[in-house]
Amino acid sequence: MLTRRSIPSRKRNKAAYDAGASFDVQKMVGVETINANRAGDLKLQRNGVDKMEVTDVLTTSLQPVELKGDFIYQKGALEAYCQDNATETVIATINTPVPVNLGAAVVSSYAVGLTVTTAGLVTYNGARTRRFHCGCTISAKAVDIKEQLTFAVFKNGILVPGSKVQLFEAKDEAEINSTAIHSMPEMSTGDTLQVYVENNTNAGDVLVTNFNLFVLGLPNTI
Repeated sequence: MLTRRSIPSRKRNKAAYDAGASFDVQKMVGVETINANRAGDLKLQRNGVDKMEVTDVLTTSLQPVELKGDFIYQKGALEAYCQDNATETVIATINTPVPVNLGAAVVSSYAVGLTVTTAGLVTYNGARTRRFHCGCTISAKAVDIKEQLTFAVFKNGILVPGSKVQLFEAKDEAEINSTAIHSMPEMSTGDTLQVYVENNTNAGDVLVTNFNLFVLGLPNTI
């Protein structure tokens, strides 16, 4: 938590203000420092290294500055996809979820603080525990006719509550249907996410043809 401290008055620091020098506004645990200068700029440093700079946010009237709350650090984000997959997901047992088989063809188009394997396993590498918005669009079909499929997001191999969606193939095995998943799992360093599928009709296999997954870190403060 940041506490209040005024920027030094112009009378006490006229020479420094005229030179546009920085002033130590607040130190956090001896590691992070906030500096403000005459132009109204704010800069966050960690061990003397610039981490964040915001220009023209302070007035030049030399009024006291009050800073409250935590900093919002960079948030992890990832998008990954697979197109025109022809590898089926083998279903050995009815009503038993297994990771979707994407033919080791998952491509990451953007990733910060998260990584994804070609099989679609996402790992969070950030330092702060936070909530993520996880969304996934899926195009799929069952190998046999008239089957009900369930897709869901699993964290560390365990179902994320509220992430289940279902498809029912009503016509024939050539029919491809689409669905979407949205969930907000909490993740800590090393946690994983992966999309699973189960067949609720029989042990028939499933083919996910197209797949897009994003994982977006949410703000850590309000």
